[in-house]
Amino acid sequence: MRNEIDAFFEEKIADTKANYVEGSRSDFITGFLTEQNEQVRKTGSEGVFESDYLLGNLGGLFAAGSETIITTIAWAMLYNLKYPEIFKKVQKEIDDVIGLERDPSLTDKSSMPYTEATIMEIHRMASVVPFSLVHGNTEETQVCEHRIPKRSYVLANLWAVHHNKDLWGDPEEFRPERFLNNKGGVQKSEYLMPFSVGKRNCIGESLAQMEVFLYFTSILQHFHITLAPGETISTEPVFGITIKPKPFKVLAVPRM
Repeated sequence: MRNEIDAFFEEKIADTKANYVEGSRSDFITGFLTEQNEQVRKTGSEGVFESDYLLGNLGGLFAAGSETIITTIAWAMLYNLKYPEIFKKVQKEIDDVIGLERDPSLTDKSSMPYTEATIMEIHRMASVVPFSLVHGNTEETQVCEHRIPKRSYVLANLWAVHHNKDLWGDPEEFRPERFLNNKGGVQKSEYLMPFSVGKRNCIGESLAQMEVFLYFTSILQHFHITLAPGETISTEPVFGITIKPKPFKVLAVPRM
C-alpha cells in the first residue's frame, strides 16, 4: 500500500515538474520546488528541501490529514448530540454571520468567536492525537528534576495536558466559554496543543484548521444532527494511534 501511495505522489510530482514555471507557488509541490531551487542557488545544496522530504511531507499531509479530520468531525457530531444547547448557539452564530444562502468561507472565522471556541473545545476534549510523534534529543538535557540522556525517545503527552485539572479547573466538562474572554472574543491558551508542540509540530496545522472549520460550519449550516433510532452514544474513547469515538449512526435532518 505504501508503494502504491508513493507511486501516486511521484506521478503528481513528475507532472508538476513537467509544467513548472520558475518562481511558482500555486500549490504545495510548486512552492517546494521554488524553495528547493532558491536553496541550490544560494548555498549549492538543497538543504532541507530534498526531493525525499517532498515525498514524505505529501504523505503526511494526505494520511495524517485525512484520518485526523474525519475523527475530529466524528467527535464534533457526538458532542452535538450530547450537548445540543451548545450547538444551537453555534447554529445561531452561523445563521447570523453566514446565513443559509451561501457557503461558509474562511473569512467568516474571525466573526464567529463562539464557533471557534467550540472547535477549540472539541480539540481539547477529544484529544484526537493523544501523543506527539516520537522525537529525539541529540544532547543530554534536564527537564525540571528529570535527566534526559542523549539520544532518548521523547514525546509529548498531549492528552494529559488537555485533561489536567490544574490547568483547566473542570477538564471533564465540555465548555467552549473557557476559550472566550469577558468581551466575547476568542481567548487562546498555550495549553491547547492538538497539533503537537514545539518547532516540529504538525506541518498540516493550517490546512487542518481550515478543513475542520469549513466542514463543521457547513454541516451545522444545513443540518440538524439527531441520533438514529435504536442508537446510543458513548464518550468512552477507542484508543489507537488516534482516539476515536465508538461507532454511532445519526440522522442529518435538513434545516428548513
